[in-house]
Amino acid sequence: MKITNIYTETYRWPKPQVVTSGRGRGTQLYQYNNLCLVYVETDEGYTGIGSGMRVEQLELFKGLLIGQDPLCIEQLYQKMLEGMHTKRYVTTTSAIDIALWDLKAKVANMPLYKLLGGVRNKLPCYVAGGYYAPGKTILDLQHEMESYMKENAKAVKMKVGGMTPYEDAQRVHAVRDVIGPETKLLVDCNCAWKINEALEFVDLVEKDRLYWFEEPLAPKDFDGFKTLAAHTNIPLAAGESLQLLDDEVALIDTGAIAFSQPDAGGCGGVSLVMKLGHYCEAKHINVAPHGSQQVHIHLNCALNNAVITEFYSTTFNHLAYTAYKYPVQINEDGTVSPSEAPGANFDINREVLEQYRIG
Repeated sequence: MKITNIYTETYRWPKPQVVTSGRGRGTQLYQYNNLCLVYVETDEGYTGIGSGMRVEQLELFKGLLIGQDPLCIEQLYQKMLEGMHTKRYVTTTSAIDIALWDLKAKVANMPLYKLLGGVRNKLPCYVAGGYYAPGKTILDLQHEMESYMKENAKAVKMKVGGMTPYEDAQRVHAVRDVIGPETKLLVDCNCAWKINEALEFVDLVEKDRLYWFEEPLAPKDFDGFKTLAAHTNIPLAAGESLQLLDDEVALIDTGAIAFSQPDAGGCGGVSLVMKLGHYCEAKHINVAPHGSQQVHIHLNCALNNAVITEFYSTTFNHLAYTAYKYPVQINEDGTVSPSEAPGANFDINREVLEQYRIG
């Protein structure tokens, strides 16, 4: 089998509401959902589909990969890593790697999670939300979190970092009040704070029993992570903003994080996440890969030390279920399950998405 062509499709559709995160102190607007797909075609009729945060300089990668055997994924992954453009275009490497694994699972006629090992067929999820938005009040935030619980969520995540530590602590207290003591509460700072602010915040929310404090500091502030971890009992989570294996390992080796969060769409694909997951298992650290539920539920169900998976509902993306042929949805017990269809499940419903295609 040989790769004969690689091409992209890009879609963009508006979010139900313009939102912001802690990044940029709550000033960076998120107005659209973006879906960038990479297709890898072969001479035997199989096509793999991957997705990345961005896909750039595709012609360079085509020159490396066309004519190669798509089933020799590690060989192709190393070929992409050795390219001089890789560190700049790691998101392209990520998308192609996902497409290669999708293709291989389709050739094997099995879902990706089973091809990768199949530890389980479901995993607890957290609903990612709690963004800032123009005019959004604490009461609105509480109602949002209550709505996720009505959708069977047993864990919810909210943003911090866009306000002062004191103001964000009040938001956290309010959410804990409405979700009760049993629902897991996660907070995500999107690297917005310096160490003094993060230290102030953890002292203010100690009683709220946070499941984790995600990306409290700049991605490579390794000394800051160690200082913060030594100061608080709240588990720290990070890794989505790092790229390639060396950076991820350097963070893990600080001993400061309890959860490693690589994102297959931005950090190096399925290959990177699986390598890192096994490294974390040897270090007795949990993994909770960040990002699209379509592929990450497969990776989480293939990693023995994965404990929870991210989920975006229609509140954040109104096409979360209808855009894909095999959408991931919350089970009644608060878990999510990968599809049993062959592949990584980025197969789209074209009749739904065609009006949103931009490239």
